[in-house]
Amino acid sequence: MASRHFEQSPQNVTDRWKIVEDQSPKLVYASHEPPKFHFLPGLLPFEIHPDDIQYGYRIMGFVASRVGDKISLRAFAKEFDDLKKDPDGFVRVSFTVKDMAGNELKQNVALRVTDQAVRRGANINFFVQKPYCGACGYDTLYADVAKMFEAEGKVSFFTE
Repeated sequence: MASRHFEQSPQNVTDRWKIVEDQSPKLVYASHEPPKFHFLPGLLPFEIHPDDIQYGYRIMGFVASRVGDKISLRAFAKEFDDLKKDPDGFVRVSFTVKDMAGNELKQNVALRVTDQAVRRGANINFFVQKPYCGACGYDTLYADVAKMFEAEGKVSFFTE
């Protein structure tokens, strides 16, 4: 589904499918609800070894948004270089994700700097490599994301 099939709704309008008339009519999903973000479980707990700060950090997960009675998932990854340890012992990173309608969600992550964290060296993809982390959360992805929307009723997924 191309992003042009989605648009933002005014805050006082219910999310819905609608026909947009322009050069050729198209069915779009209009939404004002911000997306949710599902971090890959392999990243948890959020911590980093002091020796690895120099190599940066990669956030990985999925942008999840409701589209009618279905959930849309899009993979997301962002690398952070030039990390700096704050005086309180954390490295902080922030990022913003958008759903297909352009609604935004800002995420702030504080990585605890600790000698107890796994030393991964320059391999910032360490936490999603099966030999190191097992299934890494992909095996339960749909069930885990559904739990995020559980209070909002039954959901199913686009499986294109």
